[in-house]
Amino acid sequence: MGGGLWLTAQVDSLFAGILIYGLGVGLGIGSYLVPLSVATGAWFEKHRTLALGINTVGIGLGTLILVPVAEWLIRTAGWRDAFELMGIGSAIVYFLVALTSFRPPTPPAPVATSISAARKALRRSEFWRLYVAGFLMSVALFIPFVFLVQYAKEQGIASSTAAFLITSLGLGSVLGRLGLGVLGMRLGVLPLIIMCFAIQPIAYIVWLIAGANYPLLLLFAALLGVGYGGFVALSPVAMAGIFGLEGLGGVLGIQYTSAGVGALIGPIAAGAIIDATGSYTVAIVGAIFVSLAAVFSVMPMWRLGSGTPPPPPAIQTRSYLSEPTVWLVSPRSR
Repeated sequence: MGGGLWLTAQVDSLFAGILIYGLGVGLGIGSYLVPLSVATGAWFEKHRTLALGINTVGIGLGTLILVPVAEWLIRTAGWRDAFELMGIGSAIVYFLVALTSFRPPTPPAPVATSISAARKALRRSEFWRLYVAGFLMSVALFIPFVFLVQYAKEQGIASSTAAFLITSLGLGSVLGRLGLGVLGMRLGVLPLIIMCFAIQPIAYIVWLIAGANYPLLLLFAALLGVGYGGFVALSPVAMAGIFGLEGLGGVLGIQYTSAGVGALIGPIAAGAIIDATGSYTVAIVGAIFVSLAAVFSVMPMWRLGSGTPPPPPAIQTRSYLSEPTVWLVSPRSR
């Protein structure tokens, strides 16, 4: 990821910038979430839902803190120097974090086990309901990341004030990850996952009626962040409850491609609609209907209950950080 940011600063054409940033930064971001979820689940069993919520807070904090920092760097040093500084800084941080990492008390499932678990999941309707819902959610979700600040500027809102809308989205995301992570321990994760999907069309309705009303735009961004953040924090635990713990890394890896495809399509489609109509209204209304379709796709999963995986039998491996766990442990390793 750091290399992708640094190389982006060296480009001399828009196409090269899109290609290098998309591959470098995109691959870095896309390859970390599944290992992060798996490692967290391997260390923490009793409070796994909360641990995953805390662990994914960094995404929201990055949106909350680094967006205004990046804007300030670009404004003061220029975009090339800003990208170079962010690339070098992120590479240093990741290197230092890697030095402090160590393996969980139990090994992950072999690759063959993950592949087998993924094949079994692909034969279940619940997997495809979640996949379609995640895709539709992402189609709508990433539109404001690209267009919300520009929309606010066109409504006469100052640039710095408009940029704070993305910060508000990040703050909502942090609150969603922590708050819904705690609630998931008490209420079960599947009902809350469905609620996260339901929050998104409500948020877009707020954007539709907001116009130039800045407090309503802040509310839209915060609501969207809460739903998005809660989904990211709760989805690994929900999938463990539905598909089982063993080999879950392969299941998550396939499932999360839905977000990548949705993120690719949504902003492009919204941009084309905005250019064709000269207005954001049709794109926002479209996002509402797409978000509602995601809700209807996932609603039948309510019958599955809480979605919280039952505690597995303990094994003999122990660590000073947690009780024994069999998160993603193959039968041969027990």
